[in-house]
Amino acid sequence: MEHSLASMLARYSEMKPKNYSSIQTIQDTNSYVLESTGDRPQEDLLALTGPETQTQKRLFAPNVLLSGHQSEVYCAKFSPDGKQVASAGFDKMIFLWDVYNECKNTATLKGHKNAITEINYSTDGTKLYTSSADKTVGAWDLEALKKIKKFTGHTSFVNSCAPARRGLDIVVSGSDDATAKVWDLRTKEAVHSLDCKYQVTAVLFNDTAEKVLTAGIDNQIKIWDFGIRIPLLV
Repeated sequence: MEHSLASMLARYSEMKPKNYSSIQTIQDTNSYVLESTGDRPQEDLLALTGPETQTQKRLFAPNVLLSGHQSEVYCAKFSPDGKQVASAGFDKMIFLWDVYNECKNTATLKGHKNAITEINYSTDGTKLYTSSADKTVGAWDLEALKKIKKFTGHTSFVNSCAPARRGLDIVVSGSDDATAKVWDLRTKEAVHSLDCKYQVTAVLFNDTAEKVLTAGIDNQIKIWDFGIRIPLLV
């Protein structure tokens, strides 16, 4: 039997997600899951394969809605141990949330003067790194719940940041000023600055933090070596 998109949307529109606060969870999620049977269309269901059974299911509503931000949320990340979520956005605030139990908002961090564009945990989960439209990069201590470093040097919005996965406490940032900069928590100034020619929209270290990857509005991804400071691969 063929099913039109309109008929499927009409059927799913009856399954309205409830609005929950940051400390409420949905107990009965089964009512939001469709299981494939012979009298239901197959093309609108996501196949999940298990070791013993093969069923087709799809979740059509959130398990939890975390509310608290006053404006658009631009970024959210799980902590390395999976027990916490950090979120941030246009309201210039960082929200920390418990993942389990009542999913409470455990802390709110303030310190940026403009929208926060990206947020990342350190590998050990003890720090947060943020980039912001206030032209700065922030480092935050999650035990003391305060900003421990403010990196200044970019001349325009900072769009992205990423810490090293191992080794030194360093972080790379990318900005609308067409540079990517590498910062060390032990120093005040950037230890490396890479001229990318065009606005940088995303940055990342390789696994050993010996190279930096940058992406920008020039439709290119570049790999940089610190010793050469020119892209090895475009």
